[in-house]
Amino acid sequence: MPMKRNGRPAPRSRAAHQQKEKLDLSFLYQEAARYFRVFLAGRQDEARRLRRRLVRRLARAMSAGEVTAKHWLLLADLYTRLKPAECCLRQALRIAPRDAEVHAELAYVLARRGRAREARRHVSLALRYCKAGDPVEEEILYAAGDAAAMVDQEDLARKAKRRGRSRFPDSPLFR
Repeated sequence: MPMKRNGRPAPRSRAAHQQKEKLDLSFLYQEAARYFRVFLAGRQDEARRLRRRLVRRLARAMSAGEVTAKHWLLLADLYTRLKPAECCLRQALRIAPRDAEVHAELAYVLARRGRAREARRHVSLALRYCKAGDPVEEEILYAAGDAAAMVDQEDLARKAKRRGRSRFPDSPLFR
């Protein structure tokens, strides 16, 4: 790092600062996991503080140009209101239109907002794009089945649950 005459480090250029601010997804996922553990433990004040900090870090990472569908998906998970979560998920779909996880999450949000027709379409797409061996296949099938049940699509809900039971027989999600 270049030094000034007085012994202090020279200020970083904007590019160097942005390079430092780029955050990889593994770090963000660790922070998100910590937030969700604190939230589920009932420590609301600490959870609110962690959520705010995580949203700021995500925003910095996204402003540095490193935006992926997973960034938008993580940001949607952090929102407690449905409308901003839906906006984030639609941004994720623009980047990765065949991502089953995004379709399943969007179906769930739309079902909670009472938009059954759109939710059904995204449940179908989530089931179509969900591949065996996907690291989050279990969560995709559960979210899709849950969203389908919320909009009275029992055939799609049964299909997702049946597929989940056959792929994950020991999972508590499909009992």
